[in-house]
Amino acid sequence: TGNVYLTSVTGVSEVSTGTPRITTGTLGMLVTGTGDIDVNNANLVTTLGAKTANGNIKYTNNQNLNITTVAANTGGNFAGTTNGLDTSASTGKTIDVKVSTGSLTLNSDVTTNTTGNVYLTSVTGITEVSTGTPKITTGTLGMLVTGTGDIDVNNANLVTTLGAKTVNGNIKYTNNQNLNITTVAANAGGNFAGTT
Repeated sequence: TGNVYLTSVTGVSEVSTGTPRITTGTLGMLVTGTGDIDVNNANLVTTLGAKTANGNIKYTNNQNLNITTVAANTGGNFAGTTNGLDTSASTGKTIDVKVSTGSLTLNSDVTTNTTGNVYLTSVTGITEVSTGTPKITTGTLGMLVTGTGDIDVNNANLVTTLGAKTVNGNIKYTNNQNLNITTVAANAGGNFAGTT
């Protein structure tokens, strides 16, 4: 339980040496200038909201994860996020989120604007809730479920190119503009292993 709020101008990083991790109920991260969010160890977070003004987001969680807008910390330093995951202030950026144990649930919007890439990986399912109708806005969306679980991303998403795979489950998806179905390559240096 509890909250961790991290704010920086030029990036938030988790080093690989010693594999430090964040353990909390809610994690909010905000980069206000040019810089990436690279928090990619086996974190134990329940709810995540992250935004960078000009950079990419790479994140790994080792339990079920909810993507949700995180409010400002009243009386504190954290100004809040306007979406669940957001790189939309600069075009062509990448969001790459992996849940290495459990499922991924989208409760709020995920956006890179109309270009860029969103890569979502989970072991036991990827779901977009119907309440509040969160959506994904991006150029290329790649989704991968590596175990037993469905991909149920069925709101009015705004994606140009989609590739999705589940090892043992169903795929249900809705898009609200023209859509190309294409094999999506692995994200070099990232978490997403690609679709075949």
